Amino acid sequence: MKRRMQLQQAIETLERQRDFLGEDVVETALIPLRRELAELERRARQRKQVTVLFADVSGFTALSETMDVEDVNDLMNKLWTEIDRIIIQHGGHIDKHMGDAIMALWGVGRAHEDDPERGVRAALAIQAAVHTFRASHPGHPALHMRVGVHTGLALLDEVGITGEYTAIGDTINIASYLEHVAPVDGVLISHDTYRHVRGLFIVQPLEPVRAKGRKEPVPVYLVSKAKPITFRNPSRGIEGVETPLVGREAELERLQELFLETLETGTLHVSNIVGEAGIGKSRLLSDFRNWLDLQPVAVRILLGRARAETQNVPYALFRNLLAFRFNIQESEDPATMRHKLEKGIVHFMGEDHRVAAHFIGHLIGLDFSDSPYLHGILDDPRQIRDRAFYYIGRFLAALARNGPVAMYLEDVHWADEDSLDLLEHLARTCQDQPILMLALYRPTLKERRPGWMHSARHRTCLHLKRLSYAESCQLIADILRPAGDIPLHLIHTLAEVAEGIPFYIEELIKVLIDDGVICTEDDTWCISTERLEQTPIPSTLTAVIQARLDGLPPTERSLLQRASVLGRVFWDEALWELSDPVMTPTAVRRSLAALCERDLIGEAPTSCLAGVKEYTFAHALLQQAVYETLLKTERRELHAQA
Repeated sequence: MKRRMQLQQAIETLERQRDFLGEDVVETALIPLRRELAELERRARQRKQVTVLFADVSGFTALSETMDVEDVNDLMNKLWTEIDRIIIQHGGHIDKHMGDAIMALWGVGRAHEDDPERGVRAALAIQAAVHTFRASHPGHPALHMRVGVHTGLALLDEVGITGEYTAIGDTINIASYLEHVAPVDGVLISHDTYRHVRGLFIVQPLEPVRAKGRKEPVPVYLVSKAKPITFRNPSRGIEGVETPLVGREAELERLQELFLETLETGTLHVSNIVGEAGIGKSRLLSDFRNWLDLQPVAVRILLGRARAETQNVPYALFRNLLAFRFNIQESEDPATMRHKLEKGIVHFMGEDHRVAAHFIGHLIGLDFSDSPYLHGILDDPRQIRDRAFYYIGRFLAALARNGPVAMYLEDVHWADEDSLDLLEHLARTCQDQPILMLALYRPTLKERRPGWMHSARHRTCLHLKRLSYAESCQLIADILRPAGDIPLHLIHTLAEVAEGIPFYIEELIKVLIDDGVICTEDDTWCISTERLEQTPIPSTLTAVIQARLDGLPPTERSLLQRASVLGRVFWDEALWELSDPVMTPTAVRRSLAALCERDLIGEAPTSCLAGVKEYTFAHALLQQAVYETLLKTERRELHAQA
């Protein structure tokens, strides 16, 4: 704690010297201080939602009985090295090795929205690796693996005299128990993890298990494999419920107009669809796609989705786009992937354009280094890039030769920098092609690339706002229509809590279904209002909010946590009393301005208290989720000061 205060004081001192020392000097001096402070924050005692993976080797005892101890150790080290690599590759943190078992965590350090998905994918990859390992060592007793995965709240802290930083709590116990009862060669996940990965994997629900310390049985699912690459997000919406579009009619009409303009003029149009997480960008795109399917013109479609874990992988978004177009699966061997890409591009561009496939493939990470077309220029990445960009433009022109092309790009806020550059290049060089490019992203992209796509000749931007209260009530009524007579107070409660964000409405209803408040077993749903108590924060929303918090600078995150103690609405003067002693009023104001820029809080135009500024959390659930990250001891201390 002392070192943390020293670092914060040093940072504040340097910040005050910007005018005197200059920006370059201050920024250079701040880099190591911020890095050390971030590392201390990473190992701080905190409450967080984490995904826990336990894996245990089956057959280790038989191996030990038939082999020399050194040989066993060498063999197991080879296996653990491969398993460790898989966990790290999927963004996990190796917590500890325990003899013939391993514990890994997702959500430690910086959390990501898809941490549960990463954990489950890592579990499947581990089982595949063990299968390969077993086949490559036929002379030894067979090794198998059991894997359990669970998501929940845990305490992260240093324990024991060694200061080991680990996760503590019931969440870890449940994950360990799931591994214990998992079938050999199986991956068993809890319902709390399933909520996050619904629709992404092929699963089989099993009989609930009775975990130690739990009053109620734990619902579990056996995961067999990941579903093939998809574009529409299968985990959104309520299963079995089709709802009409609510509150986005004008935006849908504008997209339809843009397509007709593209068709009429034969020119490229870019439309950026911008909005916060869960605001309905994907739903708007889905309804536009359904409309486009009914038009009397053949449209060639290109779909791509950026992913958080590939944000630093060059051309990952464009690789995803081509993979979807040509049905290339990441699980396929490299030769098959190259063949599919080459076959697909040649199909549209012609046999004499095989060279294009080789340059494009090499650019997106498919190894074409043995291609005769690349011979002699492999050490010239700039030339490869420029020629690949040219061929990608020619490929789009070939697609558009006999009709319009629609490019759908989702989650562009997670796109890698190289793909963003490539898309801007295409928007400039393909302006005379009938292409409609729809890019969906959150406002955070503007922080990275404020001028992205400004060079496009025809560009529009649709900013999706939150639903009105009446529209929220309409959406809730549409979702709950199978219940017939819906209690009005339930509709109003959900609308008030969700505050106009459709994804929040859906997730709140899913929690009520999971908790038995809404029974969906029959065609006519049943609502047990007597079981409706305080509306909990769905863990799926916690994941989104936690990922945003972990991306904040430590000073901003700490200030936001302290503000959460004051409530949904707070005042800067009251916050100064709660802020770290080393933070000056100037530093507090600077952090508040940054949090406003990030749309986490908003400054009121007027304050009900004279002489002070009034702020409001962007969402009540945001304030609750931030408050939940505080330790109970911190809450008591801060409430005593407030």
